[in-house]
Amino acid sequence: MHEVRPEHTAHTAQAGTAQRIGESVVGDPLQCGEVHSGPAEQVRRGRELGHRVGGRQVEHTTTSRAQVLPHHLDHLPLRRRRAEVLYEQQRVERAEARRSARRLEADDLPVPADGLTDRAEAASAAAEREHTILLAQVEQLQRRVEPRFVVRRRHDGSVAVASCAVRAAAKKVERTRRRRHDRSGLRSDPRELDRTNHDLVVVGAGIQGAAIAREAAERGIAVVLIDSRDVAAGTSSRSSRLVHGGLRYLKHGHYGLVREALHERERLLRSCPHLVRPLPMVMPFFRDGGGSPLAMRLGTWLYGRLAGRSTLPRARRLSAHDAAAAFPGLRTEGLREAILFFDAATQDARLTVANALAAKKAGAHVLTHCAVVGGGGDGLYLVDNLTGSTVVLRAHHVVNATGPRADDLRRAMRVAGEPLVHTTRGSHLVLPPRSGETALAAFLPDGRIQFVIPHRDGTLCGTTDVDDELPGDETGPPAADVDYLLEALRFLMAPAPQREDVRFAYAGWRSLPTGAGPSGAKNREAFVVAEGIPLGTLHTIVGGKLTTHRSFAERVIAAIFPTDGPSPTRMRPLPGGEGPREVTDELWWRHGGRVSLVRDLCDEDTTWRERLCPHRPFLAAELVHALRHDGAVTFADSMLRRLVHSQGPCLEKSCLRNAHTLFLRERRWTVDFDFDAAIAALRQEVAVMRGEVDAVGVS
Repeated sequence: MHEVRPEHTAHTAQAGTAQRIGESVVGDPLQCGEVHSGPAEQVRRGRELGHRVGGRQVEHTTTSRAQVLPHHLDHLPLRRRRAEVLYEQQRVERAEARRSARRLEADDLPVPADGLTDRAEAASAAAEREHTILLAQVEQLQRRVEPRFVVRRRHDGSVAVASCAVRAAAKKVERTRRRRHDRSGLRSDPRELDRTNHDLVVVGAGIQGAAIAREAAERGIAVVLIDSRDVAAGTSSRSSRLVHGGLRYLKHGHYGLVREALHERERLLRSCPHLVRPLPMVMPFFRDGGGSPLAMRLGTWLYGRLAGRSTLPRARRLSAHDAAAAFPGLRTEGLREAILFFDAATQDARLTVANALAAKKAGAHVLTHCAVVGGGGDGLYLVDNLTGSTVVLRAHHVVNATGPRADDLRRAMRVAGEPLVHTTRGSHLVLPPRSGETALAAFLPDGRIQFVIPHRDGTLCGTTDVDDELPGDETGPPAADVDYLLEALRFLMAPAPQREDVRFAYAGWRSLPTGAGPSGAKNREAFVVAEGIPLGTLHTIVGGKLTTHRSFAERVIAAIFPTDGPSPTRMRPLPGGEGPREVTDELWWRHGGRVSLVRDLCDEDTTWRERLCPHRPFLAAELVHALRHDGAVTFADSMLRRLVHSQGPCLEKSCLRNAHTLFLRERRWTVDFDFDAAIAALRQEVAVMRGEVDAVGVS
């Protein structure tokens, strides 16, 4: 038998030698933190107790050679290492208690009621909650395994998952919470709030408004969140779906913004791992464009320094051959080299809805489909778009978080002054899904940056950055933007995607401060302008980034309602971010810890276990979940912003009829009762989102 040498273990971890997919790697997880034991003791305990391998408990009776897991937790904070040690200690203690109980029962002796097993179970569950999907991913990334291997591990489920006991306990807690859940859903009835007093009213249920409402509610402030449409009906569901620091902002000197965004990126990776996932990105450099490799190596080094103690690996240089292997389809003609760095991808609409749900859970009122039509000394005037009734709300502070329509609300509130924002258009194309999860981020010859971001249901390509005033609601990409994006893809990829490959398209409008200069160079760091109105103060949000929504909301509430101490949202997970990480379940990636609500619906009606449509992955239970628990009001709310698909909803008439029948059965609000009218409204909204894609010959 080979001797287990600690120096051999350390060498294995540092050398980055990776096991291929399908090979088992086992070892003693107690070799981390402050716990140490001799080699012989490690092997003995490994045989007797078994080890956690790929989320399974594996018992070892004999072995022909020493198998030791590298120190995969050395790079993590001490708190996380102690959690891993605590988990293993309590698992051993629990196993010993159970073996003792079985021996006593076999001898017909009474089992001592010392609660040892219960304490071990509780401690094990507490330690298990410390585990996140990042542990397994970062273990591989730090050992320099190719990103493709990381994705395979996640999709194959070979990462640590909760034990059966923890899953059962979590499911019991969720069922108890569901019995107490208010079946009224996310939206409150505006008529119940007529002539009521509140501390704060937030107008605009995009990512910034939802985050501000959540921050206020978590601090015990009486807050109402209002939107004339649905949550995330505007730009917050039409972004590039990146949670990133903003590498391009470094060349403009926006270091504070980049540092804040990188720290918030880390927080989101931990608080909602089902919504925000690590994303390896390749930045290529060509002889005919793409920027300076030396400058970008310096930029990515600074990027890593500003990130601090991030769980994501630092950037590294790739040869032309390695770059082509990392991103299949990359144009190799004239390719010099590339840089591999890491950011994160998200589902923007679901992230916004999660913030609104957190605000509701903390005590906020959410009024979707309510338009603010003005204000006076007696309050803020609202019109319920569902019933036509007029409602008056009273509050001394009103936050204007309407983004590109911020000046419209200022005029409605009779605020005199120059415009505060101007808008830029960012268009995106959606191509069919591609294998792997490595994205492409490249500078074009004109200096703009382009992204090619793979998602499970489509590949997102964009964006443009064109000054464009928005007279009303958002529209879609014009023909010029579609042509520009296809030309950019021809520069980056070979073979280049064709017009007929485009599956969907959309455009979002960003609000930036007014002023001279190109839109790409303007500081995206948000700020607040306070102006007096008859009922109090109007606080208008100017600018803002998806990534920094939480930290900016913390600053806004602290400025309006000065308080001591850190924000509770710094450590509190978003809905779905708690509980076991069931990474082998597709439903978990869409709902996170709230997946038990969907499973309960499947038990409630077995027909809801079927897919809602053969062309999309969603179950019928997920539509019911959207109506009962996620605040969907109209049929378009459900199909576009709850059952989110990168290629848009399925528009087959038979599929829509089945979905509409279930919608009528489970809806709370009396809307969209006519099938033809509901389908026409959905198709019209989809057509507006697609813009002029079809006009340029895209099918």
